[in-house]
Amino acid sequence: MIARPHLSGWLLTGALIAVPGAAPHSQTAPPSGSEANIWDYRAHQPTQPEVRQREQQTGLAPSAAQRNAFQQEIQDIDRKLDAETGQGGAAPGSR
Repeated sequence: MIARPHLSGWLLTGALIAVPGAAPHSQTAPPSGSEANIWDYRAHQPTQPEVRQREQQTGLAPSAAQRNAFQQEIQDIDRKLDAETGQGGAAPGSR
């Protein structure tokens, strides 16, 4: 003879499965700092001026000579690419 599961067992199983999914999501406390958009009491995504200021404060900002050398290298690469591709003139967006 085949044993039949009791109807009450199925109802109990269904209720246990359905209840956690049916509960509304309520947030009683604000998210912690590492989960929110605030980190170390500051906005998580800093702006470019904030980055420059922090780099200068910590000594990580490039010196004027380093910035000039970097700009010169970029211009040299730009000239070489223009020569290789046959394009001349100003870079896009510089006019």
